[in-house]
Amino acid sequence: MTSAFARMLTLSVAALAMTLTGGLATAAGFPEKPINMYIGFNPGGAVDTTGRIIADKMSKIPGQPVVAVTKAGGGGTVTATQLLNAPADGYTIGMGARAAYTLTPQINKNIKYKIDDFAHLATLTYPSDAIVVKGNSPWKTLNDMLQSAKKSGKPISFATQVAASRLMCMAITENSGVEFKMIPVKGGAVGIQEVLGGHIDAT
Repeated sequence: MTSAFARMLTLSVAALAMTLTGGLATAAGFPEKPINMYIGFNPGGAVDTTGRIIADKMSKIPGQPVVAVTKAGGGGTVTATQLLNAPADGYTIGMGARAAYTLTPQINKNIKYKIDDFAHLATLTYPSDAIVVKGNSPWKTLNDMLQSAKKSGKPISFATQVAASRLMCMAITENSGVEFKMIPVKGGAVGIQEVLGGHIDAT
């Protein structure tokens, strides 16, 4: 099961841009108006930062601006739902984490869309997930953290914003027996702030 978790995590962390199935409009003169890029996470995190860089670069190519619009929430599912209801005319695209399209619909039965409802435009990055703690923490390795938690008998408080990170913690628990207390946060930047403020052990 651990290897299965690893495969799912590998699939889920690639940032991508998506639009509704149907592809970009092919009419002559496209684009004739600005293109909206919905970004599935709050400002300051990796997806938002990458999305705004891409939107700026894209604006120089088609002759129309690509406008970055924050549509955060639900680990990217808010953006996905917004895309689902947008016209398939090429003027609305999305930037998010792949988990919202591949993983979340499989584990959350309340999600009303599936991967085939979208067209994948490009995989932009393959980021590496990392568990981070405060710089002055006595924990310098994952093993330090796990051994400390075993001695104290307390769960590790962990800031999370997407299903992939929760699955990662589940895999660690399965292998080590150490429990995590998952703390939902609105974006990676918030998780970092909580850790730096000493409110949460790790993110």
